Amino acid sequence: MTDRVGEQFGIYRLVRLLGRGGSADTYLAEHVYLKTFAAIKVLETELSQGDATSFYNEARTIANLNHPNIVRVLDFGSSWNIPYIAMDYAPNGTVRQLYRRGTALPLQKIIPYVLQAAAALQYAHNQRVIHRDVKPENMLLSADNEVLLSDFGIAVVHDVNRNSKLDIAGTVTYMAPEQLRGRPCPASDQYALGIVVYEWLCGIPPFRGSQIEVAIRQERDLPPSLRERVPSLPIEVEQVVMTALAKDPAQRFVHIQAFAHALEQVASMTDAATTVRTVRKDEEESIATEITPLYLLRTTPGSGYQDPIQATGRQATLDKSTPDSQIPVTEIRQAPNNAQRWPPDYYPRPPLPAQSRIEAQEPEVPAQPPPGGVSSLATRFKLATITLVTLLLVVGSVLTFFFAAYVPNQRQIQATATAQVYATNTAQSIANTRAIAEETAQAQATATARQTLYNQTTGGPPTYTESLQAPDDYGWDSATYSDSTNKTIGSCHYAGNAYRSQALSAYFIRCLAEATNYSNLTYQAEITVVSGHTGGLIIRSDASGNGYYFGIGIDGTYILEAIAMDSKTGIPGFIRLASGTSATIKTGNHQPNLLTIVAQGDNIYIYVNKRYIDSARDGRYSSGRVGIYSDGDIGDSEVVVRNAQVWVPSP
Repeated sequence: MTDRVGEQFGIYRLVRLLGRGGSADTYLAEHVYLKTFAAIKVLETELSQGDATSFYNEARTIANLNHPNIVRVLDFGSSWNIPYIAMDYAPNGTVRQLYRRGTALPLQKIIPYVLQAAAALQYAHNQRVIHRDVKPENMLLSADNEVLLSDFGIAVVHDVNRNSKLDIAGTVTYMAPEQLRGRPCPASDQYALGIVVYEWLCGIPPFRGSQIEVAIRQERDLPPSLRERVPSLPIEVEQVVMTALAKDPAQRFVHIQAFAHALEQVASMTDAATTVRTVRKDEEESIATEITPLYLLRTTPGSGYQDPIQATGRQATLDKSTPDSQIPVTEIRQAPNNAQRWPPDYYPRPPLPAQSRIEAQEPEVPAQPPPGGVSSLATRFKLATITLVTLLLVVGSVLTFFFAAYVPNQRQIQATATAQVYATNTAQSIANTRAIAEETAQAQATATARQTLYNQTTGGPPTYTESLQAPDDYGWDSATYSDSTNKTIGSCHYAGNAYRSQALSAYFIRCLAEATNYSNLTYQAEITVVSGHTGGLIIRSDASGNGYYFGIGIDGTYILEAIAMDSKTGIPGFIRLASGTSATIKTGNHQPNLLTIVAQGDNIYIYVNKRYIDSARDGRYSSGRVGIYSDGDIGDSEVVVRNAQVWVPSP
């Protein structure tokens, strides 16, 4: 991905990279005027006109989310058609950074995290927003080490009437089956949180492998047993987690907070049960060993018993900050028939149905001796023998069919499917290899052509050449600049046998050769960043500074921008045309680098130390001055230029 340190998005200038994701990078950014810090998430995609409308509509909804466990959105927009979101900066990092992969956490340790994340997600769901990328990397930690859910950047506004297929977005390790099919729903976030809990409890997620392998297993396979990986884990905890990981969204908990509170409940009951069992050996008989399913907490109509929660008027205590999302425990879905049971003194087992009770009250009829004596017994023995032989024949036939026909057929089906997958993957791999080879060859051919262009344009005598050790006839700016309070913010001047541009921190100083005016040209000069981070060349600039700026950073980064100055405020607007890193750039301060710009019509090519590095096409500016600039993006900056040359092609 592109390193954008030093670029400006809205009113924020990117200071340093905080982390990279699959579809976005996060930077620490500084407010240009207030000098406060924020976290800026820059999506690695460009928006078309239609996409921009959709992005702004969804971003407005996300920006209106106001919850103590959701990171506050400060601003959003797009620069150069690249969307970004500005958020509060959380200096304590993420839960993933606190607990690295492979770390298994105690159940009581994760309960607060689960409750806080679920409260945030429930609030978002109530606002019809689905997160779609719940994972430890997107759980920031506040100053009080509480979870702040972040990265709603790929969230969608949930519409139950939406029929069109949605794009797949998220992280496949935590992605629900319906989300993989492009149909995310609120229960998809519950599934993702279930995966997170699974990983926290045993140290690894349920499914591992390549993205394709994990996606297939998310669709088809049941998660491996948690208790096989953590034998000491209570079975009730495993039941709760596995319910959240049901393949069918309808089989999960009805709300994500129901999942969180169910997990909290089994955790507390597990601790209580352990305490009771360790009090006295002779009290073991009084310990409840039967457990009623979590999911039977919902009263079944016509079952003949009343839920004790509904009978006593009690309900689960939820986060008071989100009253709209209070969910009684009675809304938990019904469990499978083989589920474990809660202690009978807490949730009693339902009474027998009415018919069963009537039958139980009927008087017993004494058994009569079989008529016929020994003869009847012999007859009954013969019948039993015949029945047993028949049963053995039936079982034998079934087993014969199973092993002789069914099993080989299933193996054949599996082998065929495996062969098809292998063949498909092999063909795709070959196609990808060919495509990469073609792209590589094309890139090499392009680079060769661009290098030839440099040799051609700089091969003849220059139209203009100047050592810049002293003032010349081209009118290089010589001035000191101040802000509205008369504080000096930078200068352009000659000193030490060189021409210099200086900029204080957070300011941007351009220095132009006022007597120059070129259209198609090759401009080359030796640039040294003495202090600070960034400096470079300017072409086709007008008196206000509108033009093309090509700069390098001391960390090996480069950027080509079109800059449009605001006529009222004098603040530059930056339009990125090309950027990246290059091993050709000599890194560090006090390192001279030879920078070259070739402009031919709308095509602009950039070179460092006589080697081609990038190009762009833009038609904003057709002619103007040449110059240099220093950028105080990271501290005070001073840039020195020597040996400027310009080649102008023959008419």
